[in-house]
Amino acid sequence: MLTEQVISYVESLFIEQRESLDATQKLIIHYSWEGKTYEEMTECLMGYSLGYIKTNIAPELWTKLTRILRLSGLISNQDQITKKNVRIVLEPIVKRHQPDDLVGKTIHNRFQIQQFLNQGAFGNIYLGQDLALKNKSCVIKQFKVKSHPDIRTKFERESKALYNLSWHSQIPRLVAYFEDESGYFLVYEFVEGIALNQWLSEEKPSQIWNEIEVIHLMISTLNVLEFIHAHNIIHRDIKPSNLIKKNDGQIVLINFGSIKQIDNTNKLTFFGTQGYMAPEQGGGMPRPSSDIYATAKVGIQALTGLPPTQLMANYETGQLLWRDRATVSEKFADILDKMAHVDFKARYQSVKEVLQDLKAESV
Repeated sequence: MLTEQVISYVESLFIEQRESLDATQKLIIHYSWEGKTYEEMTECLMGYSLGYIKTNIAPELWTKLTRILRLSGLISNQDQITKKNVRIVLEPIVKRHQPDDLVGKTIHNRFQIQQFLNQGAFGNIYLGQDLALKNKSCVIKQFKVKSHPDIRTKFERESKALYNLSWHSQIPRLVAYFEDESGYFLVYEFVEGIALNQWLSEEKPSQIWNEIEVIHLMISTLNVLEFIHAHNIIHRDIKPSNLIKKNDGQIVLINFGSIKQIDNTNKLTFFGTQGYMAPEQGGGMPRPSSDIYATAKVGIQALTGLPPTQLMANYETGQLLWRDRATVSEKFADILDKMAHVDFKARYQSVKEVLQDLKAESV
């Protein structure tokens, strides 16, 4: 079980640094953790030769993992990951993020933790009950104190954003935020609904939505983005798993751990998910239209049933090639292509502009 947690944890670090961990690299980490030699791995690694593994794949993996752990502040600049020490280095880091250490406990004399939901780079997310509100369900997000040198700053940034934003009907309401010996905690309302990644897989083909459904999805998502941008905040991680569709069809945006204040500085900040992340965001310079780009990618995925990483792009322009994979009107396709333009200067510059065109299309 710990091996699976290691892979999940390492993958979350790669994603945070706008990189990916492919299936072969996961297997190399897995088998290295178990103490297998490269010779023993060759039969399980998709036909790669021993020489190719030892000369190309493995060295690149250990270099990337070393760099990402250093950037995350989890190892020193002198430390380096190799096949021989991967377990020694990663085991204490991952054990600090064990997902079940709080299940069954009551924290802050009010919130009873019932179930582990997810593990992130800086802590865990749990389902709980608010004993002060007649056992109402809530989501409890823990930031482990030792998970990152700047963890308090990350906690304060997210709690402040939710405090200012969560009165919007499409953002989970912030219930409480506090700290104790286990870490820093955010508690927000549990949203009844289904995350879009249960319909739109972020890794494999899924069901196809019709144009009317996708237009409604775009309008609902953009409505909450307009509100967030008006508060000078960029979400930076719009993707199916961060969008919950309620029973009434309304979209709720979750996961504000990746937000960035719009400050017009040149300080590079790297965060996002491959496939949904705009080019300028991948270069460390996100802007409001980066969220518009990601929203379009979700819409295109709903129309085609294919994750963005499985669609081809025009070699000359870099624009996504997707229209032949969908049943869609030319006007709506033009809107999505403008939203997802690779050049942010040619993209819609505000959510308001997109909504005007979409609402005209839906009439």
